[in-house]
Amino acid sequence: MKYFFIGIAFCSALIFLVSLNFEKKEKNLNVNSEDFSAFSKVVVSKEINENNSSTENDSRYTVNDDSKLLLVKNSSPSIDRLVSLKVREYLDMNDVDSVISAILSGSINYQQVSRKEKIELSKLLTKKSDEEQFEKLIVMDVIKLDEPEMYQDEIIDTYSDTSSEAEEVMALNKFRVLEKYGADISQLHRTVEVNGATEQFGPLERAISTGMPSLVDYFFERAVEFRSSEMAWGGLVITKKGDYVETARKLIDYGYGPDLNFVKKVLNKNYLADDDKLRVLFEKYALENG
Repeated sequence: MKYFFIGIAFCSALIFLVSLNFEKKEKNLNVNSEDFSAFSKVVVSKEINENNSSTENDSRYTVNDDSKLLLVKNSSPSIDRLVSLKVREYLDMNDVDSVISAILSGSINYQQVSRKEKIELSKLLTKKSDEEQFEKLIVMDVIKLDEPEMYQDEIIDTYSDTSSEAEEVMALNKFRVLEKYGADISQLHRTVEVNGATEQFGPLERAISTGMPSLVDYFFERAVEFRSSEMAWGGLVITKKGDYVETARKLIDYGYGPDLNFVKKVLNKNYLADDDKLRVLFEKYALENG
């Protein structure tokens, strides 16, 4: 009888310990389940964003691969990264108006972005905006006139395959906006190394190399200095963008014809063999100035 009661007591203690251990495991399981649930939501949300699988906003918030590559280097959340991503989402769709509205409403906290990121975003906004949007961005102090690096290289797109009359008019109007708000057009230039020599160039050289004769007139009328014959004439002959023949003719009329050694090299190498108009212009220039 004595052993019977001892057995019952032992079994009761064993059951009690097992019960405690089970409750502990169950509690851990619940905690882990909550963690897993939260983690799953983050992962699913991340996958949805990365795969652009949101049904309502697919087309509006798609970011192209180039924009993603620019941001992937900085994997930690920051104001710069968040603002840059949002601005680039809109600009990938050429939607500058939405960027302006978001900055004005405060949904894009643009003023908290670092100066370095502001310069990069301002370049993109300058390139993507029309003249009215460009003016708004200046008034909003998003594009700062006293920081030419924000806009001076982007108004004339020297990297596009072509140069249309519409692009020329747009660029001209943007420079007029800059003048309206007091920018000194003659000081918009920078220094680069070309063939081991230091060269300065600015919007005038860009206008020449992209074949924009109305801009050439605009800059010379404002006494903008012609800084680099090599950059201007070299770009014009190589790219042959826009109305490059008329641009070459204007440049010669203003007294800034190409270096004779450059002309001879171009003619001797038959760089203009398939371009009768420019070849004839160069031959005439060489004859009159040789």
